[in-house]
Amino acid sequence: MKSRDLSLKSGNKNTTFFHNSMKIRQARNQIEQIQVDGQEIKEAEELKIAAHNYFKDLLTANDQQAVNEDFLQHINKK
Repeated sequence: MKSRDLSLKSGNKNTTFFHNSMKIRQARNQIEQIQVDGQEIKEAEELKIAAHNYFKDLLTANDQQAVNEDFLQHINKK
């Protein structure tokens, strides 16, 4: 692992190696497209909206969910 040895030696200094490593990492971590309901989304603004809607739906309580009484009986009341 020659690149890891170089990174450890140079640390996070402003070296060309460090900046190139960060560019590669950022490119690898970027989401370029997603698929929502069978439709591919590639535009940056649409990606933001789709991600926002997904997590909003995921984290919002659903009024139609019924509380499972069997589950609640195992929780001690305080």
